[in-house]
Amino acid sequence: MSQGWEDAAVIEGALELTPSDFSSAVGHLPGFKRPWLLPAIWGGALLVFNLISAMPLTSLLPAIFVVVLFSYFQWLNRRAWAKRAFSDLGGGVTKFRFDDYGLSVESSLRQHRLAWVSLARQLETPESLVVFTTPQTLFVIPKRAFKADQVDALRQLCLSRIVQRPEHATAGSPKRLLFAWLALIIAFLAIWHFLNSDDAPAGTRHKTRHVRTE
Repeated sequence: MSQGWEDAAVIEGALELTPSDFSSAVGHLPGFKRPWLLPAIWGGALLVFNLISAMPLTSLLPAIFVVVLFSYFQWLNRRAWAKRAFSDLGGGVTKFRFDDYGLSVESSLRQHRLAWVSLARQLETPESLVVFTTPQTLFVIPKRAFKADQVDALRQLCLSRIVQRPEHATAGSPKRLLFAWLALIIAFLAIWHFLNSDDAPAGTRHKTRHVRTE
């Protein structure tokens, strides 16, 4: 007769979650890592293009505005994710339990019981352990819910029991987004150069009216 999960070694922790538990973890997630990367690529491409074409910096203001706007929306997206993840578990005390069967999460609104074999990935941040239940869904488990020796034991337990699925399963979408923005940058620079080159058709360039004086 196999041993039931009730009889196995158990690691339990509990705490009252706060929005900061999620906002501190979001920057380490595959879809939100390196938020500066795309704006940096944009800015570098614009600087190189400006040096090559000797265009006045004011001509690049629309593109610079796009970079700033994109960075702002990235910040809003990270903030919205943290607020939504916090509200999904509800207020009050949240309990975490790790045993031979898997992971249990219980809050005032939700109760989840997940086997080890159903878990997709795990990663560790300075403040939390993050367990992916699927490539797109996860639990943020703050380390402060456990004692120091429990955190070490829990880290080893997760490493030994969770079979890491390929990272591209969770990070594929951000990579596609990166390539899409690179293509957009190239298209923008090519069109801008064409419209401002001497070889562009006369109808595409601004015409200057000459007024003859008597």
